[in-house]
Amino acid sequence: MKMSQPSVFFDHRLFYEAWDRLVRTTTDAAGVDGVRIDEVTVPNEWVESVQTKLLSNSYKPSPVKEVQIKKNGKSRTIGILTVEDRYVHMLVKCWLEPLCLPKFSKYSFAYQPKKSATQAVAQLEHWLNQGYEWVGETDIRNFFDEIDHTILAQQLRQFVKDEDQISFIIFLYSLQDRGIVQGSPLSPLLANIYLHSFDEYMSANGVPYIRFSDDIVILDRTRDLAAYRIEAMKQALAMLKLNVHPDKTAVKHISETFEFLGFQFDEEGRKIPEKGIESLKQKLSQAKSLPFGEKVIKYEQILRGWLQYYDFISWDTLDEIEILLLAPELEKDHSTLYDTYHRVLSKLANTSLTEWHLQRLIVFATLLGREKDQWYWVALLTSMTHHIPEHSKNFMKNYSLSPEQVQTLLNLLNTCIAYPEEEHYIELTEWLIHEQLFSLAKLFHDPTPPLISSKNVADVQFVREEENIFAKFLYLFAGKEDCFLVEKNEQNKRTFVEVSRPLTVEDVEKHYCGELTIAQYIIRSNKTVAYAVIDIDITKRELQVLENENNTQFENKRMEAFRDAVTLYNIAKKHGFPAYLVDSGFRGYHLWFFFAEPVPLKIAYDFLVKITNEAEQPREGIAWELFPKQKKLKEGATGQAIKLPWGKHTITGRQSWFLNEQGKVEEDQMKVIEHLQLVDKQSIIRFVQIYDHERMVVGSDLTKEIGAVLHGCPVVKHMVEKAKQTNHLSHQERLLLLHVFAPLGIDGKDFVRRVMSYTFNYNKNTTEKFIRRSYTKSISCVRIRENFPNVTARLPCHCQFQLKKGEYPSPILHARAFGAPIDDKVRTIQSVSLERNESGNVSTHESTSCREINELVQKMIQLRKHQRGISEKLKKIEHQLKCIFDELGTDRIEIEQGYLVRKSIDNKDCWVIEL
Repeated sequence: MKMSQPSVFFDHRLFYEAWDRLVRTTTDAAGVDGVRIDEVTVPNEWVESVQTKLLSNSYKPSPVKEVQIKKNGKSRTIGILTVEDRYVHMLVKCWLEPLCLPKFSKYSFAYQPKKSATQAVAQLEHWLNQGYEWVGETDIRNFFDEIDHTILAQQLRQFVKDEDQISFIIFLYSLQDRGIVQGSPLSPLLANIYLHSFDEYMSANGVPYIRFSDDIVILDRTRDLAAYRIEAMKQALAMLKLNVHPDKTAVKHISETFEFLGFQFDEEGRKIPEKGIESLKQKLSQAKSLPFGEKVIKYEQILRGWLQYYDFISWDTLDEIEILLLAPELEKDHSTLYDTYHRVLSKLANTSLTEWHLQRLIVFATLLGREKDQWYWVALLTSMTHHIPEHSKNFMKNYSLSPEQVQTLLNLLNTCIAYPEEEHYIELTEWLIHEQLFSLAKLFHDPTPPLISSKNVADVQFVREEENIFAKFLYLFAGKEDCFLVEKNEQNKRTFVEVSRPLTVEDVEKHYCGELTIAQYIIRSNKTVAYAVIDIDITKRELQVLENENNTQFENKRMEAFRDAVTLYNIAKKHGFPAYLVDSGFRGYHLWFFFAEPVPLKIAYDFLVKITNEAEQPREGIAWELFPKQKKLKEGATGQAIKLPWGKHTITGRQSWFLNEQGKVEEDQMKVIEHLQLVDKQSIIRFVQIYDHERMVVGSDLTKEIGAVLHGCPVVKHMVEKAKQTNHLSHQERLLLLHVFAPLGIDGKDFVRRVMSYTFNYNKNTTEKFIRRSYTKSISCVRIRENFPNVTARLPCHCQFQLKKGEYPSPILHARAFGAPIDDKVRTIQSVSLERNESGNVSTHESTSCREINELVQKMIQLRKHQRGISEKLKKIEHQLKCIFDELGTDRIEIEQGYLVRKSIDNKDCWVIEL
């Protein structure tokens, strides 16, 4: 099959849009070649390689990897394309979708932005309420697998005029005789295109019709009309070589029960069917075996997804106590919570209560106004965590208790829970009366704890949460697997001793208690990192200056470091990345990012670089260090190590606690770990790709002068290629490029900016600072050989120039053939007229800024001459177009490139070509 030229219909921007959408919306499963999306470490180069294949007609689709997916006792085949095929399918979708969406039937609800199953169900309810009592329902058998390629090409002609473009779309599925792959990002769009004419036919004259993928419902006012339309529908589908499921095709009255998109309908309205509730229970049951923290998170995700679709949860059908304790956060109708709360209480005696359970019991009791229960839950929680939760202090204020009274009351309540004998209840009541706390005495008139059970309440188990938190800490700080470091104080100097074994939960507990200070090599054995850190510190030089100052000066400088940390924190927050501030214990602060899964070293590094670049420069006397600070790790190297949060600084004795945005220590350090938010890997990759897109392209739109220098000087060309391929240049190499190209004026300086943008530590402000230093005299070939002996020894550095009097060999002379004004840039002696200004300082009469301004003015004059001529021609063409459009009475005309559209903006006609 002939392959079309994609350049005809793929705009350049679509290549990057398609990659972004692919990363954001599709699975990372590997196709037959075993390659995953996250293995594409340099997306720009990869995209360009696919683009080259498409333009040269050398792209061929790969076989599809088939996987069986089991759901509700049934299995279906899903195809997994290779990353390259998936990307090309997404590319076609990005181009084709805007052409199709405006034309699709409003009664087709699947696979379209801003359309959903919820809307389809609402439309069905609307027509039922309008008096359409007869319902015809059906389902297309093996819809995606039975799509005929010849018919698909015919349907595509309603949206695409170019036969080569249609041939290319069909070519994507050429390895199969019929059908389109379920699992391709393009297939759902093509499925809607395939049934577009059918949708128009079935909904003609506004008769009730709804389609959601292969599920179809029609409604009518009599049985005969509904049955007639079902038969007409079968014939229309047969023309498309499609068939319906006989077992799923029927005509029913609304008094009979029928199902559509997970809901059950009858005369009383829609309901959740029993099998739907069983499906929910099954999903929750599958999460039951997960570790506690992951389990409750998964429970909440499942229930929120269910609520989003069904808008209702029948709590009385669910049994797990952790599920029921989520009800106050999820249930809108609080009147239903009383029964749920009592069911929770009945299960407490058989539950090992953790801090998580008690926190949610407090919320439950507060919501239902059960103050006595609140006091008991707070008492238990306080005995477990040794501090009163902040949100509970508010309701305590209503009783005007002193701190000592609060503590005594909580102790008495805990005694009543542990030893529920009458004497302890009496002791509680007598103490309340003695303290004249009569409102509380009335509240505890019946002091029985809210632990309903046939067992003695003393048998209830209470488990401290710390073990779970320390285990989670160990999971989060997953650095080098086979060792860790311990910080020591030796003669008032910090040293780190390597311990050759994995970190344990017991080590973490000692670390938290200040008995041990743990540091960790951040890079794992597979060159990935589970977290990244920006270290914001007072510089050592500034520290030496502050040694003779009082402590106030040091703290002021630390505060400046904290402001830098908050600036970086806010930038991360703006982009949706959760970050955590930690006191480093001495000179400054750490800003931590925790990843949902380990990410490659390069991506983590680029992520930090982009965050810091957006913040520009640290304050004076402050330095930022990145962890990781490199994209690659040499074989056998371990990379950087960093002290973990909670660790005690062995010199200052200060522990590295998590801080809030105001710099205050978080009161509940374990809660920070428990609720710590992770950064999604794909969001980092998208963020880094945007950073890559911002980099300029070397090699596009080069002037003849710059091209001549690159062609003529192998050493300079080598430096430019090195920047592109390795993303690194040394300081000397950067200065070489500045001294070669900056003397060529504006174009030369712009080229320097482009090259520098390829380096991994590119900083726009630093580059501009060096460019502004006025490199007016080009570097000589002799100096290049002196500075780069190894490079010039292996490259042909022996150019021959015809030198004029007083000139010296320099790469810039290669540009002379193209008229570059270079004579004054390669003179051994420069004749510069000097004069004293009014302040007595000597300044050049012809400064670099003046010459640059003159160059700009000359360019501006030439461009304005061209602009005037072009503007006049454009006005004439636009006037002619206006007359043609007015005569035809339209604002949109099809042209060879797509559509020419006239839009009115601020009462002026604007002309847009839609591709």
